[in-house]
Amino acid sequence: MQPIAIQLEQTPGPEVPIFTPKDPFWLWTTVKAYVQSADATYHEVASHLLRTHMVMETFVVAMHRQLHNRHPLHQLLAPHFHSTLAINHSARFVMLAEKKLIDQTLALGAKGSKELLCKEYAKWDFSITNFEKDLADRGVNDETNLPYYFYRDDGLLLWQAIAKHVSAVVEYWYADDEAICADTELQAWLKELTSPDIGRVRGLPEDGQISNRENIKKVLRGIIFTCTAEHASVNNGQYEMFGYPPNVPGSMYKPWPKHKHDPLSEEDFVSRLPNHLKCMEQLTMVHLLSKPARWMLGSFELPYFHGNREMWRHTSEFRQELDRISKVINKRNRSLEYPYNYLNPEQISESIMT
Repeated sequence: MQPIAIQLEQTPGPEVPIFTPKDPFWLWTTVKAYVQSADATYHEVASHLLRTHMVMETFVVAMHRQLHNRHPLHQLLAPHFHSTLAINHSARFVMLAEKKLIDQTLALGAKGSKELLCKEYAKWDFSITNFEKDLADRGVNDETNLPYYFYRDDGLLLWQAIAKHVSAVVEYWYADDEAICADTELQAWLKELTSPDIGRVRGLPEDGQISNRENIKKVLRGIIFTCTAEHASVNNGQYEMFGYPPNVPGSMYKPWPKHKHDPLSEEDFVSRLPNHLKCMEQLTMVHLLSKPARWMLGSFELPYFHGNREMWRHTSEFRQELDRISKVINKRNRSLEYPYNYLNPEQISESIMT
């Protein structure tokens, strides 16, 4: 996608012009860098840290508090919650703390990033985890009008595979809707999630008082997709994008242009970029975040559903479907100049662990 116009402030005025590709090269390049820098901060803090790491932490904690480790839904979710609490602890004290990586590299710093987290969380609700609804809400679900949108195309394959797997597990353990209502641990989990004093999760089906199998499937599908595919989509490409700071600088260090006739040069552009030390800190941050995980989606290295042959049959079918999806993506990528691999199951972590 090519930008056709940029306005760097919300309110137009004499010192807030609309820049276009027809402006001098270094002026247009500089203006684009400010947009990239703002997008980098929003991506790291809101799209990545908040909408995957932080929102899923609530579900992890509630699972450990309310679902016995032999409960079937604990067994289903546990692989996708592996190490999430640990990595989130590191995020708070290694990434978000004062004088640490986010404070040193992103324009908002630690204090501003925490404020952005709070503002964005106030707008978040669970319905955002519905991948198909999100595509429709953003108007990007029509392949005819928007071809070659691989995030949508690959994401839908994974969304459907996860939905099928979740459906098989739920229907095996719950014979009917009454069984959902009768599961006291499940209902306690949902109650904690929606409690205004504890989980404070908004947007769950039936406001969290779930009474049927279809709605619990929606909850589980949204959780697993967020912990795997959605996290991979916002995490795995960070080094490729942010690893060259002139492309996506974490912060800009001089005011942006106020006039279309500002005589900017290459030296003016470079003078606004992070210095050598800041670039190294940015590279360190995105390298750490983009490192491959130990366990990939479908590996199920830990022995969940111990000794249950029916569950392992469903697990095997899920793995086979993931393998099929990988083959579809790999075949397509061979014909692309720039392969899109971020939602290839071969490169998706089983949980939020980076």
